[in-house]
Amino acid sequence: MSLLLVTYKLNKPVKDHPDIVDRIEKYSNVQLSDSSYAIITDKTPEEVCAELHDLIENNDNLFVITLKLPYDGCGPGIAQDWLKKGLT
Repeated sequence: MSLLLVTYKLNKPVKDHPDIVDRIEKYSNVQLSDSSYAIITDKTPEEVCAELHDLIENNDNLFVITLKLPYDGCGPGIAQDWLKKGLT
């Protein structure tokens, strides 16, 4: 299993792209910011990116990045706990 960061920038409001959030939330996930999630999956970053690519437009941004220790951050306890559990 891998812990991946999925982050995106949509040039239209997310309400115009609700499917991307729905698809990301099908994974075990924690939301880190308005447009970034950490997910647990057996898929590679390339596979997740390909799966989400059809939900964005050509001028949008989408990145899928492998997360690993060490890491640091500030945020809600639930996100910190989720990351610590997923990265150990």
